[in-house]
Amino acid sequence: MALVKVLSLSSMLLLVSYAIAAPVHGSEISQFSLTSYWEPHPGSLSEGGCDDHIEDLKVSWGEACLASNKAKHEIKWLGRTGFLTQGKGPSPSTDKEERERWDRVYNTYIALFGEIYDKKGRELRYSDHDTRIRRVYKFYSMMSAACKTKPNPKKKPQNLFCGDAWLTWIPVGYPDPEQSEKMVEETQFAEENAVEAGGIWYNDLLDEGRRRLILEPPTNSNDPKICNGELACTFVGQSIVIWCPPGLSQAPSVLATEARIKSVPFTSELDAMAKVKDGTLTSIYSPPGTSGGDMIATWIHEMGHHLMGWIDEQAVNRRGKRKWKKGHDWDTRKQKWVASEKTEVLVTSWKLASQLATWDPDKAVMNPENYAFFGMAMLLDDWDWHHGGYAQPIKRVP
Repeated sequence: MALVKVLSLSSMLLLVSYAIAAPVHGSEISQFSLTSYWEPHPGSLSEGGCDDHIEDLKVSWGEACLASNKAKHEIKWLGRTGFLTQGKGPSPSTDKEERERWDRVYNTYIALFGEIYDKKGRELRYSDHDTRIRRVYKFYSMMSAACKTKPNPKKKPQNLFCGDAWLTWIPVGYPDPEQSEKMVEETQFAEENAVEAGGIWYNDLLDEGRRRLILEPPTNSNDPKICNGELACTFVGQSIVIWCPPGLSQAPSVLATEARIKSVPFTSELDAMAKVKDGTLTSIYSPPGTSGGDMIATWIHEMGHHLMGWIDEQAVNRRGKRKWKKGHDWDTRKQKWVASEKTEVLVTSWKLASQLATWDPDKAVMNPENYAFFGMAMLLDDWDWHHGGYAQPIKRVP
């Protein structure tokens, strides 16, 4: 089966220096080791190496792990508490703090994953074997387990690369770099999949079975590589994640800006956007002093692809209709990129993530971006983010 290229489209924070980021929540984050689970390729970006970015990758991995761990515990608590109260939550008259916690976590869950309970207080099912909330818990549980991986000499870590200079595109009809008597599509490693994709992405850094990677050819002749402006990408089923240059320029720490988050009430989406612009309100996309994206969210997003094999889901509008745009799609029959009036719009914002949860919650619980947002919201738990991804004061119980 052809490998799937999946791209991180999270957009939240800009570069914050490691010197500032490192001390924040250091004792909590130190339990998560990047190199226990990942094997960062050594060397410079031009070699696919991560040496120049290793500290930022360590900090952001630690915070992504902390976010996922918090999300896991909150989902577990939400499910248990909902079961005991038939979906109503703690009584505000007997436990004010637990009620405030319920309102924050429960409302954020609904905003990003849809309703949990039916009218009788029973958990809504995702399938015959699972409920939606258990599906969500499963991802954060699996990521938490990955984060707590201990060094094991008998088990090789997952492959982590920076940049795409280590991959070369070889079209169908050209000799295989290792079996020159055969064309690239004729080797046992490529065959039909290479024909559909129009060629292979070749590398000499991995073992023989993974030197010929299958996905669509470059879309831009001026930048004939995989990244082409993306934040990161994952080869599903191949234990390979690539951090691209734009992703590596994101903020490695959201916690470094936590103290500067602004939270004021707003009356509408336009009012919220105006307040974000004038600096009186913080959006989960852009905590203070940052603007270009957040490595933490990108990590969680890519782990959705890496651990679960999920793709990025198509967005829907406020009426639940699928969103399209003009673009280019790879035509396997014509073996070329063709102009399209109906290229899928993917979920790339809180608004689109929430609309997907409203109209198609079964897809929302399989969409990496929804998990990235929820993880961020659980990490920044001094605020309530469920109103459009804007920092709001936690509603206190009288």
